[in-house]
Amino acid sequence: MTTLEAREFVHFSPGDNHWHVGLGAFAVGTAFERDRHFVSTALPSLRRLRDVTKGREICRSVARVGGRVPITTSGMGKAILSSYSLAEISDVLRRRGLRRLTPNTLATREALVQNLIQIESVGYSVDDQENSPDVRCIAAPVYDGRSEILCAISVSGVPSRITPDCVPVIGRTVARIAGELSDLMRGQGAPLQL
Repeated sequence: MTTLEAREFVHFSPGDNHWHVGLGAFAVGTAFERDRHFVSTALPSLRRLRDVTKGREICRSVARVGGRVPITTSGMGKAILSSYSLAEISDVLRRRGLRRLTPNTLATREALVQNLIQIESVGYSVDDQENSPDVRCIAAPVYDGRSEILCAISVSGVPSRITPDCVPVIGRTVARIAGELSDLMRGQGAPLQL
């Protein structure tokens, strides 16, 4: 019990001489509860996004389950990174660097920061064949109940289907549905319903 107490999973109350659930256990429990409900909460919105963007056509995209790509080259990564401060961005770049995966990959800190400023302004990010030469991805962040980014949602496709002219329309759609999901998760400062 002393180990659990040291990690704030329990605390001892001398007044009633009992052990009680601590903040650490509460945090783990609420994170589990939130994540469990997120999937069931998000599914109707994600299906609507698929239908609105005509995403029922088959498009082969190779991604390994649990695979990783540089945060600076993916639409979802840049949507998340756009919430970081300049100091946090510098820290990420110092640790990870800027890997050039395609000719379109943003190769300088300045280009990345300008792109992140634009993402924050319009509410969605674009991976314009920066991670893979034959895939364009449009993503937007979803916020949790503390107004922190929980995840990002995206629409991806081949550049012949997601043309530069389509990007703003699809981007606004992805951002709107991400905003609805954020509201459902009580994100972006949405008032708590009591």
